[in-house]
Parts: sequence; structure tokens; C-alpha cells
Amino acid sequence: MPTPLELKLIHMAYRQAGLEEEHYRMILRNVAGVESAKLLSQTDLENVMAVLEDSGFRHAGKPADYWRSKVALRGSICGERMVRKIEDLAAGQKYDLAGLCRRVSAERVARVDKLMPREAYQLIEALKAICARQAKAGAGDQSSRESAESNRPGGGRATARPSPTDGPACQAAGIPAAESAGGSPEGRVEAGTASESIPETAGFRAKERGREGFAIER
Repeated sequence: MPTPLELKLIHMAYRQAGLEEEHYRMILRNVAGVESAKLLSQTDLENVMAVLEDSGFRHAGKPADYWRSKVALRGSICGERMVRKIEDLAAGQKYDLAGLCRRVSAERVARVDKLMPREAYQLIEALKAICARQAKAGAGDQSSRESAESNRPGGGRATARPSPTDGPACQAAGIPAAESAGGSPEGRVEAGTASESIPETAGFRAKERGREGFAIER
């Protein structure tokens, strides 16, 4: 069934060709077997337009034999609807459309409007598969990001790693919570440090406490 724009074009065409409505209706009956342009198929529409073009109509912005060429080349090249479908699917894709045309046509042509119907169909199906694959990959990436955010502690904020000394067992043993901050606990001396911080109650002799390189634990 013709679109509103196509119906408008048909009526403009027969008037531009200088035909009376009775002559126009006769063309519809003889060419397509219908009484109204609303009942035309796409093929019949092209046939009627070719007859109107032969009667004097000229499609603005198109070659003088535009519709007659479409009828003559029917079956050898794809139609405008297939061309538009391919261009719509290819919009925004990373693939070069000319390269895809060469691929499906075995390097015969690089233009969409020169593809044979079978080649155009193959390209449409290939582009549909590419779009579906990219949509699926995009949805998967988004789902992974959302999952990672939801699983991150504190609503996505990094949290401090619990210290081994923060547990109940360490607190019951009297280990100060300050030791969990990562500093050296009181009474611990690393190699080569002063020993004055070691309390006498540690039970070590002074000369042992001052021995260089000797780490003393309380």
C-alpha cells in the first residue's frame, strides 16, 4: 500500500503529465488492475509511475528516466526501501559500508544502490546481527558495572581493612585498639632503635635492652 507521500506524488504526476482523471483511472486499471491508487502494490506503483513518466511527468531532482529505469532494472538491483533499511542499520556502526558492500558482492560494487536484491538481503541480515550483538554486549557491560557498584562495601566507598587486633579476642587480651592503626605498639622496639621506651617491668636486664639490633617484645 502506498504511503501518503507516494499517493500525493501519483496525483501530482498525472496532472503534470497533462492527463485527465479518466485517462489516469484507465492507466490504473490497465497497468495494475485497480480503481484506486490506494490499492497499488510497490511494484504496481513503480509501473504506473513509469507510464506517467513516459507521458511527460518528470520527478524533480531525479533523472528523466528515473521510474522507467527502476522498472527496467527490477530484479537486477535492490529497491529504495532496501537501500534505506541498510543505511539506517549501518548508521553509527564502526564498519565501513562500502567495504561491507564489496564483501557481500564479491568485490563487484561498493555502493548500496548497486547491490542485487539477494546481496542487499544478506547485508541487511548481517547488519541486524551486528546491531543485536552490540546491544547485548552493551547491556552486559552495564549490568557488570551495576553489579560491581552494588557489591562494593559502603555503597561504593572503600573501607578500611580490619586489623587483626580489632577482634574481641585481642581486646579481651588487653591489646590496645591503637595498635590496629599500623604503628609500632608501645614497648616494641625495632632493630637499631632506642631502648628507653622499654619499661623496667619487662624483666630484661639493661644491657640486653641496649643491645643493638635486638628487637624486644613486652
